[in-house]
Amino acid sequence: MGAVTKRITKGSALTLEEYDANLDAVNILRTLPTGEWKQVPSLFRLLLKGTGTCTVDARNTAGTITAGLYIYTAAAATNQIEYPYLGADAIEIRVTLTGTCTAEVI
Repeated sequence: MGAVTKRITKGSALTLEEYDANLDAVNILRTLPTGEWKQVPSLFRLLLKGTGTCTVDARNTAGTITAGLYIYTAAAATNQIEYPYLGADAIEIRVTLTGTCTAEVI
């Protein structure tokens, strides 16, 4: 886990950058970079923006990968919400994005 900035240590409110860094440090920041495995909550939604495709893969604790579980197409999406089910034992998600498509866990 990365460094977490605490308000009690800092003595004032956190800046937005510090807040985002804290969420990233505890792996809660949910913008999904293409090709990287990230932990996900058991129930979540994907927010897609842009134009392109989002291919969703899942991995369980044994390291078994289910590739191409879902393929979503976004066409000039601004807030396209999808509900992927990764499986009963999945703990991580990986997305492969094309074009200008972005994916965020919400």
